[in-house]
Amino acid sequence: MPTINISTARNAGDNNYLYGMPGGTLGPNPTNRSVYVGWNQTFNLSANGSGPGYVAMRRLNSRTLGLDDRQGAGSDNDYNDMLIYVSDGEFINNSQYRSPIPVYGCTNSSAINYNPSAQVDDGSCVIVNPTLYFTSSNNPLIRGQSTNVSWSTSYGQYMQSATVTGIGNVSTSGSSSIQPQSSGTYTFTVAWNGGSRSSSFYQTVYIPPQITAYFQTNTIVLGGNTRLYWSTSGDASTMTISPGIGATLLSSNRIVQPTVTTTYTLTANGVAGSASTQLTLTVIQPPSLEVSGPIVVPYGQEIINFSYEVTNANSVDVEVIQRDLDGSDTTYNFTTPTDASLYGYAPVWGNRGPMAIIVTMTANGQGGLIRIRQVTVPVSIDQTPDAIDIPSIEDKLRDEQPVITPNVEVTSEQIVVDDIDIPVEVKSNFPVQVEINDSNIWYNIREL
Repeated sequence: MPTINISTARNAGDNNYLYGMPGGTLGPNPTNRSVYVGWNQTFNLSANGSGPGYVAMRRLNSRTLGLDDRQGAGSDNDYNDMLIYVSDGEFINNSQYRSPIPVYGCTNSSAINYNPSAQVDDGSCVIVNPTLYFTSSNNPLIRGQSTNVSWSTSYGQYMQSATVTGIGNVSTSGSSSIQPQSSGTYTFTVAWNGGSRSSSFYQTVYIPPQITAYFQTNTIVLGGNTRLYWSTSGDASTMTISPGIGATLLSSNRIVQPTVTTTYTLTANGVAGSASTQLTLTVIQPPSLEVSGPIVVPYGQEIINFSYEVTNANSVDVEVIQRDLDGSDTTYNFTTPTDASLYGYAPVWGNRGPMAIIVTMTANGQGGLIRIRQVTVPVSIDQTPDAIDIPSIEDKLRDEQPVITPNVEVTSEQIVVDDIDIPVEVKSNFPVQVEINDSNIWYNIREL
């Protein structure tokens, strides 16, 4: 109910009264009061005074009523003998007052159509209490898969905005396909005049395992080792490594020492599937080499064959030393194929040999590995001719004593020496001179 203030003012000596106003009779003395009134009520007014005449009433304005005492000299038509003022409502004519007319509307501040100026609730209030629906069709999912997100709300016609995480502004109902890359919370939010409401769900995204692996060094020499490092990301729960390691930690390292080139397979498994990767560790095998040659060769042989067998070699170097009778060496260097099995050497023959052929083969493998084998082949050189029989004087014996120098020159027939390989010194157990190849030059030879 509204409250109005009513006040009066007295400007005449007679006592004047106004009847019918809210709160009762007014007058004769000035007054000021607050009165509860009903909305839009009409009050019929009347007035009189203490004199013999009547009291006239006039609506001076909507909030002021004047009384005029109609007796004797007081009947002056100024209508100010008594003035009545109201703070609200209005005097609708000279004899009626109407209480305030209310502003009708929604007086509930929680309603979306709340009217703060409304004084009387007209039953039009709309209280929004939406029910939200928000869901994912594929939860949990594996990264790379899609899910259909659906949403809706009641009281949709009253919503001023609606948003969905990762999508943005949306209508109050709808759906959309998304492909989230990681787990997270999705929220559907609606807002209306004076309020908002949200609904959320947690979208789980399983990430397929990923493996990172490497060797400290990708190549080792037979007998060496290296360290294998590995780590996993994503939703992995188990890790196996073969060969030789088996089930192990998701991230770790291990020393490996295979004897042959080996491919390691790493496999990670989890709720999002499995992943596998392979690494190959190269094991350098040292070269092997076996060489053999003849036990002995005759002087002057054109080709000397050496048998060899080589594996794990990139090349084979051959060093040949010809060692002469005087101990001097002559060195020759060659190469021979790794896929052959026979190496032929043509010696350089001279007057002093060689007396031996020394062959050194070097197999060159990966990583600087080598294998060396050497074989020495003696050369059979005939340095001793057959004994030469020097004829004696006709009348003397060869071993006769004392030795008497003949008084004649004794010359043998020519003797051919063809059973030696190289030049040799001729010696005798008796004093002898020789002429070589009819040179007419005679040489004294050393006695044995």
